[in-house]
Parts: sequence; C-alpha cells; structure tokens
Amino acid sequence: MRIDYHAILPEMILSGTILLVLVADSFARPRRKWVAMPVSFLGILAALIAELTLIGSHRTTFNGMFVVDNFALLFKVFFLSVALLVLLVSLRYFSDGHWYQGEYYFLLLTSFLGCVLMPSSRDLLML
Repeated sequence: MRIDYHAILPEMILSGTILLVLVADSFARPRRKWVAMPVSFLGILAALIAELTLIGSHRTTFNGMFVVDNFALLFKVFFLSVALLVLLVSLRYFSDGHWYQGEYYFLLLTSFLGCVLMPSSRDLLML
C-alpha cells in the first residue's frame, strides 16, 4: 500500500494544528491563552492553501478509501472557508473576557477536521 501524502496534506496540517493548540493551551500562562486563536487561524489558512494546490488532480490513497476529486475539493474548500469565518466572528466574543479559548479552538478544529474528512471518504469504513 502506497500512501499519497500530498492528498492527505491538508488533513495532516489540520491535525498538527489541533495538537499544537492543545499543547500550547495546556502549557501557556493565563495571560498567554490568546495564542490559540492565531495558531488556529494560521493552521486553517495553511490547510486551505494546501487544499488549493490539489485543484485539478484526482488522487486516491489508503487503497482507494480516501479520494480527492473535484467534488471533495469543493466541500473541503467550503468547510475551511467557513472555519476561517467562524474564527473571525468568534474573535469579538473572546475579547470581552477571559473565557476558555483553548478548549473552544480545539473543539472547533476537531469538528472541522471531521467535516474535511467526510467528503473524501469513499466508503463507510473510512467514516
């Protein structure tokens, strides 16, 4: 089985961002909890750019269980754009007080990772 890492690069970037937000929020001081938002924003933006490099190519990996085609790319770009919009809208909410920012961004990123994985899954085993 040969794995096409370019096909799963946006998901790997998003997964790395999730782990980075989790670690950064766990070890950051209370005054440095704001770092979760820029890390999340840059991670989603990097995943979106990596997704845009896949336009026009049809790729399969994991023995055909993960497919990157135009249908999947359309929804992935849509979901990542919505994630950026949600991050920008939620910025005002966290400027009012010191809420649990790290947990929010962690949950937001993991839910959008699921949204990005779904269009590329070819069968129910992948879900």
